[in-house]
Amino acid sequence: MASMRGAVRCVILPVMAWGMMGATGRTAVVGARGKSQDAGEIRLFHSRNSWAFDGGNWAWKDGALVQGSVEGRPTAFYRDHAFGDMSLQVEFRVQPRGRGVRAAGMLFGSTSSTDATFVHFDTRNRQVIVWQRRDVGGHHRELGRARGLPLNDSVWHIGRVDLFSGRLRVYLDGRVVLRVPDVRPGPGLVGLYTSQGGVAFREFRIRSVPVPPPENWRIRRAWQVEKEQKAAEILWTRVLCKEPGRYIGWPTICRTRGGELLAIFSGDRDAHVCPWGKVQLVRSKDNGETWSEPEIVCNTPLDDRDAGIIQTGTGTLVMAWFTSLAFEETAKAHAGQGGVWGQWLQHAMKLTPDLRERWLGYWTRRSEDNGRTWEPPVRTRGSAPHGPIALSDGRLLYVGRRNPHRGTELTVEESIDDGRSWNQIASIKTAPGDPITAFHEPHAVEAADGTIIAQFRFHFTDPRTHRMDNSKSYLRQAESRDGGRTWTVAHQVPLLGYPPHLIRLRNGWLVSVYGRRLAPYGEYACISHDGGTTWDVENEIKLAGAENGDLGYPASAELADGSILTVYYQIDRPGEKTCLMGTLWRPRQ
Repeated sequence: MASMRGAVRCVILPVMAWGMMGATGRTAVVGARGKSQDAGEIRLFHSRNSWAFDGGNWAWKDGALVQGSVEGRPTAFYRDHAFGDMSLQVEFRVQPRGRGVRAAGMLFGSTSSTDATFVHFDTRNRQVIVWQRRDVGGHHRELGRARGLPLNDSVWHIGRVDLFSGRLRVYLDGRVVLRVPDVRPGPGLVGLYTSQGGVAFREFRIRSVPVPPPENWRIRRAWQVEKEQKAAEILWTRVLCKEPGRYIGWPTICRTRGGELLAIFSGDRDAHVCPWGKVQLVRSKDNGETWSEPEIVCNTPLDDRDAGIIQTGTGTLVMAWFTSLAFEETAKAHAGQGGVWGQWLQHAMKLTPDLRERWLGYWTRRSEDNGRTWEPPVRTRGSAPHGPIALSDGRLLYVGRRNPHRGTELTVEESIDDGRSWNQIASIKTAPGDPITAFHEPHAVEAADGTIIAQFRFHFTDPRTHRMDNSKSYLRQAESRDGGRTWTVAHQVPLLGYPPHLIRLRNGWLVSVYGRRLAPYGEYACISHDGGTTWDVENEIKLAGAENGDLGYPASAELADGSILTVYYQIDRPGEKTCLMGTLWRPRQ
């Protein structure tokens, strides 16, 4: 926590006198050539055509710039000039909507839409944070923080930043609340942003010496990555399905014998946890170039989540998912707040004990007509987000997990009747020091020699803080050489992220894909050239970056030409909810 001792009280001076003033009433700053120059005032809302917007719902209303979305971090940039030393001020009012931090912010030193220094006014936690980001999708570096401030929504506040000779001072309503001694972002664009809240801004102005904007400044999507990588070429990344205002998560893809691509996911949701999730499916008949509208596959009274899909050797489609009541505890924690919480509680009250017992659990369903109709659900003992796999001997094998908190078991089930029924044939053990409750969301693949490789999401918990540490949460892996009946103890492999999805390419290589929920956020792939014995982590492939950690569950399908389409969920643009996205890529031979 930043010290508040010695905080200086000051009053915001009239328009032509605010800032760090010289004797003449003007601000002295160091110009681009190192000479002291007088800084004039620029009213940044004077020209509406000078602004570029990245995400969100920005609009000019009654002289104010208003951003209405309560999702993500939409940003607005003043494009006409760049600035170095400066005094920057804005008035802001945060709307009392949204479940997040409800923050307003200023930024400066921007050399692209993803690189800047940010001053964050967080009304929910009543704090100010100064942080920097210097690349796409992550590497946030906190420079300073002040807590316990009189920051509230629904009222107008005045935020101000003074940056001179590397010394930063942040003001809230005329009072210095934070000092950061060494901030040197260099000249760049200035702008505004919101975080998980709607905000109105007015009277945004700067006192500085303007310089030309960066020549190559552009709005860059967080998911953009280098196309030419050591082990792969990225061909394209795009949105496959977006449901405006709704949340999509946890997809799987398969390619049928007829060449059609089927992507299945939980969609039409309020949020990551909610009562309304339903399993949906979209189709592509042109290798992912275009996709159908979503079809509903499952819509039980509970939250339908984590959908997997395969095509068996007979041509049957088998999909898997699980149902959840987790939304109920979330709603109870917000009882009395109305809005979506009240709707969730009302729905929970309608769920009788019989309905809960009937629908809560882990499930699979079959379709023998390419997904046009589906047979009744069948229970399984375990569950995994990407479902079972088809083996070369005609069996289906489902590596899953049951009872996540107590009595946890890493289950191995088989179906010898094309997914009509399941029978548990094994359990997988964990290594000493790896608690079984840290294992989640497995997936498996059959290597060319018949070995079955299963990988697990693993949550590493710091023994000192008892908190999960994503920087050490490497995948675990177990192998079976007798068709899944016996297994090695699960051991760590050098793949950082989760959860895994595995496929075998026609050349015999294995591909594991996984999301990484720490900076730099994104979707990653790694190749094994020896049937899963080793993984080429030195040439790990970054398929896509991401704005934040609500991402992942990637799954892949190899196309006829040897390229790979990997689907996943994450945010496309700041201010939106998550959607279904995909990256088409080609491994280098």
